[in-house]
Amino acid sequence: MGLIGIKYPGQPMKPLGVIPRAVFVSPRLRKEIAAYVAAVPAKNANAALFYTQKCPERGFTANTPTRFFLTLYARVGIEGASRHSGRRSCATALAAMGTGIRVLMRLMGHRNIAVTATYIDANDDMLRNAVALL
Repeated sequence: MGLIGIKYPGQPMKPLGVIPRAVFVSPRLRKEIAAYVAAVPAKNANAALFYTQKCPERGFTANTPTRFFLTLYARVGIEGASRHSGRRSCATALAAMGTGIRVLMRLMGHRNIAVTATYIDANDDMLRNAVALL
């Protein structure tokens, strides 16, 4: 667990968004990050974990992953995907596995449960499972 933020050399961490929040990292993701660090050596000691060619110390801007995923969706032929498609899919999958909406709200960094509810879709499997509970 740690705080998500931006750290510039010689400056304190600036949290992303207005309110800093804890980010919980699964053992599986921790393993993948360790593999990434081993496979992609830092350009220098001050380089960001996911650095860019233009500014290795700064790393990605908030817009970099957005552009990356939109390009990736287009390259693999996924039409209509948005920058939040991955977040929506993740929220829906976790809800289908029984994760409560308040937990999802906190994981997604929302302060309003109504916002989180807009990210969750009800698919046929979820509907079948709900009816099976009766």
